[in-house]
Amino acid sequence: MKRDFLKLCLTMRKPLGAPWHTLPVSCALQFTFARPKSHRTSKGALRKGIPERHIYKPDADNLAKFVMDALNGTYYHDDSQVYSLSVLKQYGIEDSVRVDLEYG
Repeated sequence: MKRDFLKLCLTMRKPLGAPWHTLPVSCALQFTFARPKSHRTSKGALRKGIPERHIYKPDADNLAKFVMDALNGTYYHDDSQVYSLSVLKQYGIEDSVRVDLEYG
């Protein structure tokens, strides 16, 4: 996952330049994890008593740190520009990462 994310960041690389690279940045991260097979019955329904929320590893702060470091120097000059950060871990159909950045 890390290798794929870094590759994607590089292919979507935006040129670092004024004025946005010096602006304050608000960052919202959404990590979606596919449910393990053990969460479903043989018919595909969710089992009783399984967790609704993703409360297992990887930790939200470690995921955020990885993404923030990957975007550093590309989508902002330095991650110290980030004044607001929200991180959500959830279950979904497939693994994915959504990054929303707002400048200004």
